[in-house]
Amino acid sequence: MFRIFRKSKSTENNATSERFNRVELIPAIKNTPADVEITQKQPIGLAQVFGCGRHIWSEIDRTNLSAFSKSASLFQRRGMIVSLWGPSKIGKTTLARQVYSSRKLVEVHGQHAKTIEQFFETLRVALHAPEKTIMTSSGAQEYADQVHAKGTVSVDGFGMKAGIGGGGNKRCARTVSTTMRHEYGLRTPLELIQKLVDLDAVLMIDDAHAIPPDVQADILRHMRDFLSNSGTVCLVSVPDCLTRVLATDHELAALTCMIEAPPWSSKELARICRKGFYALGLQVPDPAIRTLVRSCNYNPLLLQILCLNLCRQYEIVEVQHPHRLLAPSTTQLRKVVRSTAEERPRPAYVEIATSADESWKLKSGRPASIYALILLGVRHIGFQQEIGAGRLTERIAELVGQAGPKPTLSVVTRALNRFSNELTRRLEHNSPLVFDTMTRRVYFLDPFLLMHLQWVFAPALGESEPPIL
Repeated sequence: MFRIFRKSKSTENNATSERFNRVELIPAIKNTPADVEITQKQPIGLAQVFGCGRHIWSEIDRTNLSAFSKSASLFQRRGMIVSLWGPSKIGKTTLARQVYSSRKLVEVHGQHAKTIEQFFETLRVALHAPEKTIMTSSGAQEYADQVHAKGTVSVDGFGMKAGIGGGGNKRCARTVSTTMRHEYGLRTPLELIQKLVDLDAVLMIDDAHAIPPDVQADILRHMRDFLSNSGTVCLVSVPDCLTRVLATDHELAALTCMIEAPPWSSKELARICRKGFYALGLQVPDPAIRTLVRSCNYNPLLLQILCLNLCRQYEIVEVQHPHRLLAPSTTQLRKVVRSTAEERPRPAYVEIATSADESWKLKSGRPASIYALILLGVRHIGFQQEIGAGRLTERIAELVGQAGPKPTLSVVTRALNRFSNELTRRLEHNSPLVFDTMTRRVYFLDPFLLMHLQWVFAPALGESEPPIL
């Protein structure tokens, strides 16, 4: 084991860019994260440390945090519908898996359940149930056979032949097994629901906002028997997708508890960095970690990708032996953040915003479309769960300035509706931004949206990049 220390100022003054690749070795690292356990029996790669999904080394258990304690009892109530909602990619699914780790968790994705038939087919696959109800019957039948046996041996030498022969009859008995297969049609929803009851399962519907509201209501009505047998249904969504459903079904409303995913604090996000870097045998100074945390807009997935890209810049793809010190400069961190924002190809919202009529003007006098103003307003407000159309209109008025005309609330609302519908049409329901006409609120479905607006879209319109310090 080794621990790492900072180089002296004199050494730093004389160093070149190669100093970031040098290794300083002295005895073991102190202040190791308490929740990190590393074994050298299996090699650890970069993708296993920083990423999304299960069994990621930098994952932290949020059920032990104080922010979760207020809603912990709501998750454990049986016979209830739990609506867990919050911003995209902040770990809602991971949190649900951690909460229900002691029970059988059956997961269904909303993208594969746009109709009630698709939902039950996806549920059948998740339960590993056969497509049809199949019954088999077996039996045996005995047969008696008579066998005649005869043997002859002959020798032929120099024209002389000799033979020995013999024969006889033998009666043999044999048994043949038979199996009959009977198919009785497709699995019914009642059979699948009964299977959930037998497993004492928790049914989790991920990305439930992708399911049309009428189908959501139909699914939950089918689950009444499951709920009455102490079952639990957990819907994970970005916006609060059950508002419309519960407004017309008071019985379901009485069985539903709404839980907003707890926001991430800077301290929690810093734990992700430290735990992941330590798993890779790296030590990164606290100022660099704080910069990464500020740049991710409080989104853990973006933070994971920033850490991964920082390691890639240093060509680190596996555990470092011996341990290694990384002390990136502000310039290097800015490069990592900008390159992360530029990873995606040209988004559809940029094409729509730049191809529309530029009938408005920014403070600088540069023309812009109403869609560009919406994106710039979103960029200045920041990444939140939702933004009201009224607040967005106020921010757009500040961007336009005093000289030119300002869009009214009705103009912004109509533009948001058109913008959202066009994105949904082009991206087949994978739009990064959704506008709810009933609540007049904007929801974000893609955490890369704000980062791209800050580092790519806004600078292209003459605005400065956000500070990195």
